[in-house]
Amino acid sequence: MPRRLAIARLLLAIPPFLLALGILGGAIVASGLFTKRFHPFLFRTWARVTLWIGGIRMRAEGAQHIDPCRQYIFVANHQSILDIPLITAALPQPPRFVAKSSLDRIPFFSAIMRQLGTVPIDRSNHVEAIAKLREARSSLVKRQGAVIFFAEGTRTRDGELLPFKKGAVVTALALQAPLVPIAIAGAFEALSRNEFALRPGPVRVVIGEPIAVGEDTPDEKERLMESIQQRVRALYEGIRHDLDPAKREEGAAAEPEAAMLPLPSTPAARRERLDSPDAPDPKEKKSLP
Repeated sequence: MPRRLAIARLLLAIPPFLLALGILGGAIVASGLFTKRFHPFLFRTWARVTLWIGGIRMRAEGAQHIDPCRQYIFVANHQSILDIPLITAALPQPPRFVAKSSLDRIPFFSAIMRQLGTVPIDRSNHVEAIAKLREARSSLVKRQGAVIFFAEGTRTRDGELLPFKKGAVVTALALQAPLVPIAIAGAFEALSRNEFALRPGPVRVVIGEPIAVGEDTPDEKERLMESIQQRVRALYEGIRHDLDPAKREEGAAAEPEAAMLPLPSTPAARRERLDSPDAPDPKEKKSLP
C-alpha cells in the first residue's frame, strides 16, 4: 500500500477507534464500581472492534495448549501497539498486562488499566521494576488467568527480536506459574512505530506450549531465560515466512515451470494442442508396427 494511502487509512481509523475506546472503556470503568464480571467480555469486544476498524485479519493458533482454569505467565514479542488487542482477542483467558508506568499517567486510559488489573512498572529502573512485580505477587495470585509480558521492553524498530528482560521469568518463579511463549507476526508491517501509517492485512498470533517452572534458583532462572527466548524466536521465525511477500515470491519462483507440468485434458486445451504447428496431421495414418 502506498505511504499516502496508509497515512490516510490511519487518519480515518482514529475517530472510530477513539469512539470504541470511549464507549467500551467507559463501560469497563462504570461497571467496575459494582462488579468486574463483565470486564473480560467488554475488553475482548474492544479488542475485536479495534482490529476490525484497522482492517486487521488475525489468525490465532495454539489456544488448545492453555487450561482456562490455570494461571500462566505469557511472554510475547512486541511488534506494534496492535499487540494488545491481538493478544486480548487470541487468548481464551482474561489478560492482565504488565505495562510501563508512564501509561498510568494518561487520564481515563489509566482508569481503564486499573480496572483491568494492569501492573505498571518502571522498566528503566530494573531493581525497582523487580520489586514492584514481587509486591504485586499477592494480587496476581488472587486473580487467576493470563499475565502478559512484552519481554523486549519496547516495540521493535525493524521487525527483529530484541534481547529479553528478566521480569517475566522472575514473576513465573515467584508465582510458580508456567511460562507460555507467544509469537506475533505481521503487526509490525501493519502499524510500526517508525511511521504514522496503517496498512491493513493479515496478522498471525501463535501460542506455544507451556514451559514448566522449577525451584527459584539462579540456574533455573538462567535456563528459563534461554528457553523462553528460544521458544518465542522459533515460533516467530516459523510464522513470519508466511507473511513475508519477498519470501512468498521466492517460493513461487521455485515452483516447476509450466512446461514440466502435465498438459490439461479439457476439450479446449485439446483443440489448442491440435492447432499447434508442431501437432501431427490427424489425416495421416499411423503406420502399423
